[in-house]
Amino acid sequence: MNFDRPSTRNSQAGRASANSSDSGTLSYLQSGKLPIESTRTELIWGCVKPGKTISQEFILRNRCSQRVRLQATINGQGFKFIKDQTETGTTLSLMLHSLESRTITVNFSPNSKGAAAAKLMFLPIENDAIHSKRQM
Repeated sequence: MNFDRPSTRNSQAGRASANSSDSGTLSYLQSGKLPIESTRTELIWGCVKPGKTISQEFILRNRCSQRVRLQATINGQGFKFIKDQTETGTTLSLMLHSLESRTITVNFSPNSKGAAAAKLMFLPIENDAIHSKRQM
């Protein structure tokens, strides 16, 4: 599984809005890059039999002095995020406070034999998207 971050080519991927109630939240991304770092750039499971589940962890760290709201997405079959010891699916929303580190857990449970690969992407969550989710 490879990690991917937004590039400067997509103007929406490199921006996050801030309003007065979220003044401590990152309002723009310099160079279009998220201010996060990870202890791993790849997760490699090796040989996993169909029906078995293997977990791996990595630590994600916010390097800036403001909060960062992120959505992590895995695009590959058999991969899921774990939160509070429960599988949450292929997307995970989180907020990292200034200089906060958080352990992220990913399960891999293949359904068939053969090679498997996925990409893990981190994108900023727009404040408007957060407010619209709360209203639903």
